[in-house]
Amino acid sequence: MRPAVGTRPWSLTVPDRYRSIQVEIEGRLATVRLNRPERGNRIDSVLAAELAEAFTELAHEVGIWAAVLLAAGPDFCLGEDPEDPPPNRGPWVRPAYPGLEFPEAVAAYPRPLVAGIQGRCSGVGLELALCADIRVASRDAVFALDQLQQGTLPRFGGTQRLPRVVGRGRALDLILTGRGLPAAEAEQIGLVTRLVDGDVEAAARQVAEEVLANGPLGLMLAKEAVWRGLELPLHQALRVENDLYLLLETTADRLEGKAAFLERRRPVWHGR
Repeated sequence: MRPAVGTRPWSLTVPDRYRSIQVEIEGRLATVRLNRPERGNRIDSVLAAELAEAFTELAHEVGIWAAVLLAAGPDFCLGEDPEDPPPNRGPWVRPAYPGLEFPEAVAAYPRPLVAGIQGRCSGVGLELALCADIRVASRDAVFALDQLQQGTLPRFGGTQRLPRVVGRGRALDLILTGRGLPAAEAEQIGLVTRLVDGDVEAAARQVAEEVLANGPLGLMLAKEAVWRGLELPLHQALRVENDLYLLLETTADRLEGKAAFLERRRPVWHGR
């Protein structure tokens, strides 16, 4: 999955090393697609391990500057697969990542991640979507964190990430009732950042292209500033922001951005 260095457009579909996801590379953009439409893209142990592996590898691909998370079929993800693990087996086992739950690999991806969501997005599917930086949804999308209705708790970050996105009160409403949240209401409370009438995949890619108009180092540092700052008191978070600002000031991309502004042209980013 190693891209060539430079700005020339190119594309690649990663060979059939995965059973339950597809990974495609086009230019500076990676696309990871859940690919179990016959099961509503429910998460099983194979899909979980493949997501962890793909995003861990993509994190080290310096020539890829952003990623899009999509799903095949009418629904983004209907939650955990009740047929996995098989009877008389314990919880999910991910030998390649024994200490890493798959949403953490997605959330730890250091570059911008845009999720395109259609249809139903429930349970662990919503927990996965919460790991994205930007969520684009079709108007028919419905969101739910419905594990309590099944006699269990969200266990992949839902009780922690959802309040950070929509606030404690709204998060408790959704978690304690398990109700379905229509896309329009999801946009109103900030769970979704953009709604689209047409092709959600095309819309998510368009958002990613808008992101890619900016320098890759700036994108990474801006994302780091936001996510690290959320875990800190304001005065400490402001120090992090200033430290990352000073770091970006030392890069060639900063010089290119300044020169492009003065010369009234589009910058040519190099990621250094």
